[in-house]
Amino acid sequence: MVQPGPSITSVAGDSAILLHGSERAWLAQRLPLLTDRELEVLLSVCEGGANEEIASRLCVSVATVRTHLTRIHSKLGTGRKSDLIRVV
Repeated sequence: MVQPGPSITSVAGDSAILLHGSERAWLAQRLPLLTDRELEVLLSVCEGGANEEIASRLCVSVATVRTHLTRIHSKLGTGRKSDLIRVV
C-alpha cells in the first residue's frame, strides 16, 4: 500500500510549499474561517511590505488593514506577521 506523502498546497512566488497531512488538516480547518477580504490581506502580507503598503495595494485605509490583521490573527491563532507567513 502506498502511504500518502506531502502534497503541494500552495505556491508562493517560485517556490511550492509542501505540507504533510496534519498541516493540511490544520489549514483546511482554519482558512475557511477567513472572509474573502481577510484572505486578500493575508496574501498581501505574504507579498511583503508594511501595513501602509498593503493598504495602498488593496485601496483601503491602514486602520482597515489593522482590523483585518487582528481578526486574522484571532482566527488563525497567530500573533505576528511572520507567524502568518509561516502558516501560509
